[in-house]
Amino acid sequence: MEGNAALVGLSRASATLGLVATSEHELQERGFDVVAALFGTPDAAPGKLPDAALALLMHGMILDFVARRLPGPGCDVLEERIRFVADPAAGDRVVITGKIAARPSAETATVAITVECGRGMLAEGAVEVRLPAEPVTLRPEARPDIILHRHRPGFRGFTKARNEKRGDRREHNDSTDERKPDQTRPSCSAHHFTPSGRSVAKRLILS
Repeated sequence: MEGNAALVGLSRASATLGLVATSEHELQERGFDVVAALFGTPDAAPGKLPDAALALLMHGMILDFVARRLPGPGCDVLEERIRFVADPAAGDRVVITGKIAARPSAETATVAITVECGRGMLAEGAVEVRLPAEPVTLRPEARPDIILHRHRPGFRGFTKARNEKRGDRREHNDSTDERKPDQTRPSCSAHHFTPSGRSVAKRLILS
């Protein structure tokens, strides 16, 4: 369990063959919303997302496991070979299991990965990593919250008028952003709360 404890990664000496780690969490609807927006399908019905969007979600979970659990902080991902067996769904209780399956060289390791839920296997494969010479410690920090925004039609026009009112005379070419009247423009903000409680936000407009 991570909790508030610091994360300590494996080194070349401590990544022994057969070492196993697991991670379990429930897939939230917001994760599917993010990948849907990234692939330009923010209004896709559940189960209708592009395969590439679901693959991105699965890759993210696997790489997060490798970076934080096994081998953990300090490793460099060299190669990822994943076979997708079934589509993930919001509400799935996912268990990711990793095992040090091989040590091709003194500084590398192959981590066998399985991703399962109550419905069965979702994905399996392997990730090859380069291990650090010494253990790397990652101090615990709150992860940023990602908030999706839906902008009303005419958002760019409003932004242009506001900029001109402020004295910004730069030219804006709205002809490249023509959209149907009922379309909205998704964006997402990543909010990271500092130890003092202040929220630091970064916003990305998703075309």
